[in-house]
Amino acid sequence: MRHLILLTVLFSATLPSASTAQRVDDLPTGAKVRLVLAGGGEARGFVNAVTPEVISLHIFERANTGSAVEFRRERIKAMEVMRKHTGKGAIRGGVLGLLIGGGGGFLIGALAYSDNDCNIVVCSAASSGALLGFIGAVVGTPLGLLAGAAHGAPEWQPVYLNP
Repeated sequence: MRHLILLTVLFSATLPSASTAQRVDDLPTGAKVRLVLAGGGEARGFVNAVTPEVISLHIFERANTGSAVEFRRERIKAMEVMRKHTGKGAIRGGVLGLLIGGGGGFLIGALAYSDNDCNIVVCSAASSGALLGFIGAVVGTPLGLLAGAAHGAPEWQPVYLNP
């Protein structure tokens, strides 16, 4: 019961609150944003500067070079900022760890089995694969949870454009 309460507290702390949207004037320089323009179209880049009249973004092309582009506020229909969501990243990482650990363990166990290895627990390639698959899943799931929580999952959150 204590473990269930601990897990509930940990995951509820990583969930976003209902008021996750922030004001455009509070965006830090370098925040990754996505703009939806009034005439149709989209622009993605990193915030250079925000003034009452314009929002300046550094937009990257395919190479590492880019250019600064200014957008007048009246041309911007909507704006979103990218955030990392640790709860979603942990779930995604846990599932990947389960699949990779379990699948990899099953393949290794099934391929490494030989008839000379027969004992009370493992006496076929399938049972050898199942045993190592279970061990791989048990090891891979918590490692995936930790890696996913550390990396986070990208999530676009709305930004209020009105000052």
